[in-house]
Amino acid sequence: MLSYGVCVKSCPTNDTSEPVECKATKYTAGNSEYSNCVQYVGRSGLNPGVAFRYNTKSILGNFCIPDGADYMDSSTVEAFKKAFFDSVYG
Repeated sequence: MLSYGVCVKSCPTNDTSEPVECKATKYTAGNSEYSNCVQYVGRSGLNPGVAFRYNTKSILGNFCIPDGADYMDSSTVEAFKKAFFDSVYG
């Protein structure tokens, strides 16, 4: 569940003018699609790609999850909590 996550100073937004402060992981540090804690979809060669940014919200006081009515509802939050407690505390 947390294989591709990174530690961030605060939950990011979809505003590309706001920097994302994170601790790079092996996955992001060695991946050419990532720059300054942001993934760039379609990046290759001279194509810079498009920043993949979305609004997030804090859950359980320590994790950021997507925040959007079209893909988030209470069942999604509960599924995240269950997966977290099953994998981290289980």
